[in-house]
Amino acid sequence: MIFFRNFKILIIICFFYFSSLSFAENDLSNFEIGGFSLNDSLLNKYSEKDIKKAKRKHGFKSKKYTKFAFYENFEPYQSIIIYTEKKDKSFLIKSIAGFIKFDNDWDGCLKEQNSTSEEIEKMFPNSKKVIDEFAHQQDKTGQSIEKDVIFVLKSGEEIGSACQSWGKKYKKKRKATDDIQVFMDTKEYAEWLRKNAY
Repeated sequence: MIFFRNFKILIIICFFYFSSLSFAENDLSNFEIGGFSLNDSLLNKYSEKDIKKAKRKHGFKSKKYTKFAFYENFEPYQSIIIYTEKKDKSFLIKSIAGFIKFDNDWDGCLKEQNSTSEEIEKMFPNSKKVIDEFAHQQDKTGQSIEKDVIFVLKSGEEIGSACQSWGKKYKKKRKATDDIQVFMDTKEYAEWLRKNAY
């Protein structure tokens, strides 16, 4: 297992005994966040009844994907958010994000993000690194900010982290807390998020 220090953000490498680092660079098939892997079925872990209970609304205009939120002991994460295609009855995972709270601690979140990014960069030295900071689209007041550090692999899949600091009005209305999320996205989901989600 690879441990990111401080809050010990984990990305677990499965079947690493037959994978070299250069092999792992090509895609994310050997990696997990909170016990979940891209393109695996949620049905491997939950019943269809439990999956439907985890369904949540999301803030995207496009309805191509469905959001599921799980609040269990995913140490070190307080929660896991997963997206599957809306019409997919197999519930194949297209996006995974693990969340750790950094409420009112933007500097602490950025420090953890830097540490996380350094570890990811070591695992995927040939990936394309993208850094972006912007006002979050879901908060129309413009007071909420997000900083992303994304690594794009040769496969088109993406792995990275995002620090989110929500504005006071948004926090009060949505009961939101500031956090860092560590995520993995399929190529298709990542393209949809950039081009069609909002």
